[in-house]
Amino acid sequence: PGGCLSPPALVRVINDDEPRFPVRPTAFTPNNDGRNDEWFVESTDVMTLLVFDRWGRLIHKDSGQTVRWNGGDYTPGTYPYILEKISCMGKVRSTHGLINLIR
Repeated sequence: PGGCLSPPALVRVINDDEPRFPVRPTAFTPNNDGRNDEWFVESTDVMTLLVFDRWGRLIHKDSGQTVRWNGGDYTPGTYPYILEKISCMGKVRSTHGLINLIR
């Protein structure tokens, strides 16, 4: 994936000069109208998405070049997430934020 020829050794990047990657939008409406029914991010890099409830429990995990969350049976509200990208060279970049689930 992402043009890699072999699995790289992972290198976690904590503080470097490159800006964090933006994630937009921050809200979605899973009401089966065919628009904005899931929250997703696409990339040429492999990613891992972790979504948590308000108590910090992991409620959703997805990995790949497209990561998604459809809200499941969860109530409307704001859910924290962590998103990590793993580049072909093995650099791991992470960002975090909030996803607004609107029903």
